Amino acid sequence: MNPNSIFSASDISRLKPLVSAETLAALEAIERDDYLPSVFTDTEGEQIGHETLCKISLKQWEFDALEQHVFQLGGRVFVPIGVDGWEGVFEADNIEEFLCQLDPGSAAIEDLLEAFGVAPTLDVAKRGCTDDCRIWIRHHYTNRELQAPSNTWAKDEDGKILEFESYSAASKWVKNADYEDHDWRTDLEPKGHYRYCNGELAPKEYIICKSWRPYLITG
Repeated sequence: MNPNSIFSASDISRLKPLVSAETLAALEAIERDDYLPSVFTDTEGEQIGHETLCKISLKQWEFDALEQHVFQLGGRVFVPIGVDGWEGVFEADNIEEFLCQLDPGSAAIEDLLEAFGVAPTLDVAKRGCTDDCRIWIRHHYTNRELQAPSNTWAKDEDGKILEFESYSAASKWVKNADYEDHDWRTDLEPKGHYRYCNGELAPKEYIICKSWRPYLITG
């Protein structure tokens, strides 16, 4: 086995009964950032397509809106299909580390992770924190609700992420937002009730986080 291959011996053992001998040999030869073999066939000699790739992958992630996919073929091996700017096979400790290497453009990396169905790691701020803060909005909907909003940062009307100079300043925004969420008020219930949307299981959460996060970068 190629000592520089990004596939481990256990990865190859798992793939051996799933792909042809020629494909297995080509996979063993792959080094960091190389391409998948041009002839990628299963044990019957048939070309491996999307459906079969899903079956032989350990896991897969999809961004349906842009028809982008990431498949995990080994413990640390990721294959992006249709992902802008990425062609080949890449090595990372986990899917979040891999996606954090992508350029989300004007979007936040956390929004990109959410698009692929990956919960981002948040640097949650503690009460009294004087660092710049942002507010992560987390929703709780049934999986069957297709119109459920995505988890994301609190933003202004122009879609720009709201930045706060401290935990205290962010907390004031959360208090006002929570008041607006409980807009079903009566004389007997002046604090109001939370108005649930279709498919919503629990009130939305507001999580105050530090604005800066240590992005994961591989060498």
